[in-house]
Amino acid sequence: MIFGYAGKFLQVDLASAAFSIFETGRDLLRDFPGGSSLAAKLFLDRFNILADPLSAENPLMIMTGPLAASGFPGSSRFTVCARSPQTNIWGESSCGGTFGPELKRAGFDGVIFTGRSATPVYLSVIDGTAELRDAAELWGKDIYETTDVLKLAVPGCRVLAIGPAGENLVKYASIGNDKGHYIGRTGMGAVMGSKNLKAVVARGSGKIEKFDEASFKEIHKNALREIKDSNLAGSLRSMGSDAGMDLGMITGDVPIKNWSVGEDFDLSANLGGPTMTERYLIKPHACSNCPIACKRVVRVEGGMFATEEGAGPEYETCCTFGTMILNPDLGGVIKA
Repeated sequence: MIFGYAGKFLQVDLASAAFSIFETGRDLLRDFPGGSSLAAKLFLDRFNILADPLSAENPLMIMTGPLAASGFPGSSRFTVCARSPQTNIWGESSCGGTFGPELKRAGFDGVIFTGRSATPVYLSVIDGTAELRDAAELWGKDIYETTDVLKLAVPGCRVLAIGPAGENLVKYASIGNDKGHYIGRTGMGAVMGSKNLKAVVARGSGKIEKFDEASFKEIHKNALREIKDSNLAGSLRSMGSDAGMDLGMITGDVPIKNWSVGEDFDLSANLGGPTMTERYLIKPHACSNCPIACKRVVRVEGGMFATEEGAGPEYETCCTFGTMILNPDLGGVIKA
């Protein structure tokens, strides 16, 4: 047994719909303990590193680390890696949310996709059993609708999905996890779309064994206490990552009109965390096993930007749809 790991990886050849399972061994996991480090090692050792990013030769790799599914704070994170269509060099994007721990509980520390399916498909991984299913009716749907459909088809699952941007190989396309969490960097959604892979769903009931359960519980308890006493954690819980808007404006670290303007405190007052909390926040939301709950659940009531209750924007979203285009309306940012 390798403690902290499910102990196996799934490789899916989308061209032939063939599955294989491999193990890395204890020594490799000691040197490259998961996530993007292990993905990079496997990429260099097993694949053509000069393959075109949107070709069948470029592998798409979903990787967890040893803390995923352990219950430790912050252990929800996982990475998606491939050669990037944005840069033509190594690409990696990290995400919190729900998928990483669920994949581990479903029996795999990671999944590597190779080849390209002739038709749209999605991968289902349920308690160690993997299956490719037809996704023709999902093709063209956005991430939100795709997620809803798949959660009805596979009750209790966690979903990774692309929308039309990934399908159409937009080089900065994202991958969404359960609507509110995003693999947003280096164009991994385009790589996924290039393989005709619409989504991955996971559901598992497995448990990851720990070497020393008693020591783990003690460290876990101490971590929770430190988080509870942290002013930063408290700020993130009350205002989300958008709590950084005001401080960023003071230090000149908010991008305004493509960095051509140094400061605009009216913008930060309208777009910052306090305004979101006072006017739009319904409740905070957390990634798996995180006591901070920095995610926002918001609603805009009335007006041209009215929305239903749903996932709210991060700090970077408030910059992208706010300060970068000199838009002072946080309701409009939320709608976008």
